[in-house]
Amino acid sequence: MIELDNPTSEEAEPTERLTEPLFRVNGKVYNIIKEFTAAECLRALEIAATQGNVVSKLWLMQTALGQDGFNALKGANEMRPEQFKEISDLIEAKSLSVSRAMLGK
Repeated sequence: MIELDNPTSEEAEPTERLTEPLFRVNGKVYNIIKEFTAAECLRALEIAATQGNVVSKLWLMQTALGQDGFNALKGANEMRPEQFKEISDLIEAKSLSVSRAMLGK
C-alpha cells in the first residue's frame, strides 16, 4: 500500500520550497520553484483537460512564480516577447519533467 496521507496541521512542520533566481525587475530578484510537485502537475493536467492549455499554463506560471513574482512579471512593461517566451518555456519544461517521471517516460 502506498501511503499518501499528509501530516495533520499539528504534526506538519512548515517547509520552504527550494527556489532559484529567474528574473529581475527594478532591481528586485524574483525566484522560481526548482521543481513542481506531482500533485501540482496532476492539477495542471486536470486544468488542461477541463479548461484548456492556456488556463493550465497560466496556473503553472502563478504556482511557479508565486503571486509576487507573477505580479512583477505582469508589470514588467519593458519585457520583450522573447524574454517572456524564455520564462514560459522554462516553467513548461519544469512541469513536463515531473509529468514524464509520473508517467514513467
